[in-house]
Amino acid sequence: MQLAPQSQLTGKKPAGPRSIADVALGRTLGVGAFGRVRLATCRGTGDVYALKCLKKHRLIETQQVKSIFSEKDILLEIAHPFVVNLFSYFQDRRYLYFALEFVQGGEFFHHLGNVGCLPSAHARFYAGCIVSVFAYMHERDIIYRDLKPENMLLHRDGYLKLADFGAAKFLSTTTSSRGEHGDSSSASSSASSSQRSQRTNSHLRSCFDGPEDGSYLRTDSFLGTPEYIAPELLLNRGHGKPVDWWTLGILIFEMVTGKPPICDEDEEVLVEERVHSTLASRRSARSSRGSSRHHHGESQERTENATSGRDFGRSESLTGCGAGAASSDSPRRRLDYPMSIYQRILGKEKIRFPRHFDPHAKDLVKGLLTVDLERRLGGGQSLETSVAAIRNHAWFRAGLREHWDHSSCAEQAGSGGAARSQSGENCGEEWFKLLEAKVLAPPFLPQIRDKADTASFVENYDETEPEDVPPSVPTDQDPFRSWD
Repeated sequence: MQLAPQSQLTGKKPAGPRSIADVALGRTLGVGAFGRVRLATCRGTGDVYALKCLKKHRLIETQQVKSIFSEKDILLEIAHPFVVNLFSYFQDRRYLYFALEFVQGGEFFHHLGNVGCLPSAHARFYAGCIVSVFAYMHERDIIYRDLKPENMLLHRDGYLKLADFGAAKFLSTTTSSRGEHGDSSSASSSASSSQRSQRTNSHLRSCFDGPEDGSYLRTDSFLGTPEYIAPELLLNRGHGKPVDWWTLGILIFEMVTGKPPICDEDEEVLVEERVHSTLASRRSARSSRGSSRHHHGESQERTENATSGRDFGRSESLTGCGAGAASSDSPRRRLDYPMSIYQRILGKEKIRFPRHFDPHAKDLVKGLLTVDLERRLGGGQSLETSVAAIRNHAWFRAGLREHWDHSSCAEQAGSGGAARSQSGENCGEEWFKLLEAKVLAPPFLPQIRDKADTASFVENYDETEPEDVPPSVPTDQDPFRSWD
């Protein structure tokens, strides 16, 4: 057993459990292909964790051994206020365990599904949390690669926590990652890449070559979520940090409109119906409440999210260990999904922005969803320049002005006047400082009763599944002997 180094965790953290015998297991928070996540209370201290339990034999069968070691190393490397903390990790003959921070607000996916779409200011708050995490990770040459609402959790203070680092990777200038998630997936990826390449003209391919001097840190593996896949990843010609900024553009669009900019046509109809229904219920609720303040989480109607089941490849949520299955009438059941989405991405389909889309947010999204890596925001060779271009974008600069305008504190208002009198070029950076210090008021505060409250996790799972007990792995055949 190995404890996560205290110096790499944010603030003073209690020691995590050392074995499965040290915890009392509670309800299941999520279930997926490799195992499940359960509430776990430490017998000695009463501290509560989200215990991620992964079946060894499934990881071995699907050739995910190297991937899970990488996930552990990355979790030990990073310490950021908007990232789920790892406290300890251990194993037995059947499972690998991650004792993770229990983030009680639940999945952002469900909160977004309840309301359909967010006001621009709320979307900016959550997008800012992701920008902060990506900038931090990229400084350490780590890419995330699987941003989506399902992998975002709400802390009890209303701020985001990014979860599930199974798709994350340390970058290298010399190491190719073909086969990092298994030879079979690599072979399948190469075959599909050949077919995709035939449908892509030479001009489009030239947009992804990047510098010839090898200054981009890149990897070659093919994984992610269809609607969030960057075009350079589809071409299987290597990708790096710009893929994360592409996914941020998709996320902002989905938060503001309720759907990704490029998705299956049948799904677009389902999502539009859901969004329109939710907006109608919110208007009705607002009128009945009169002038009471409206938070985006107040709507109690729970509608089925038409964007469930987006995962493929090696992708697991902290709370779900993988996405739930799509409903029987979901377009994701079709055999041509997700190829229809890939074709639209590679075809450089023009993004259609609704009228209510904030102009500054629209400009940022267009910059993030630029095919040419040299022109994509966040895609420049200089990390400092590319991240600064995003953090000081007009959309985030507007956040600082709104903060001072809504502040009731005279002292803050005075500082705000000074900030407004500046040229404005660094207003975005000032807004991020407030965000990272958790000074900004979050759009929504989860209602938490106590440290073991799981009410925000809406899915109910069968806790009695005898067939779910995996076989033990013999010691001489166990590739995880060095795990702890």
